Amino acid sequence: MAKITLTGERALDRELLLIAGEDGTKSINGMMRKATREAAKEIVLPEAKARVAHDEGNLEDNLTVRAVRRSRVKVGHRVGFRDPLFQGDTFYGGFIEFGFTHYRAGDIERDSYLRYALYGNEEQIKAVPRQRLGEFVRLRNRKV
Repeated sequence: MAKITLTGERALDRELLLIAGEDGTKSINGMMRKATREAAKEIVLPEAKARVAHDEGNLEDNLTVRAVRRSRVKVGHRVGFRDPLFQGDTFYGGFIEFGFTHYRAGDIERDSYLRYALYGNEEQIKAVPRQRLGEFVRLRNRKV
């Protein structure tokens, strides 16, 4: 799975650690889930739909946003098909994205729709959670 790692800014990290120490990480994780979903739906999904092959529209219609399995250190969303790659009605989407052998990844600029939508917009995607975290901290500090 392709991913982008978001590392925080020092001042923001300190504020988040203080908040997490007061009431746990539940509110921070909830806010991050909303922010990553927003970035996936508003930035990655439209770009992937615009770049995907439009033969009959099956690939475009089956692209969706789903949450990744959460853990203590991982929160996020992914853009993909309803069926796993190389399976179901959209099995050929995996071949278009990654090529016809596991050893040849293909040209991201030319062939990719999922990876290009993700890596081509990396800074925009990172800006959404960063902005939401900043808003979260500012609102929290006003209440205190």
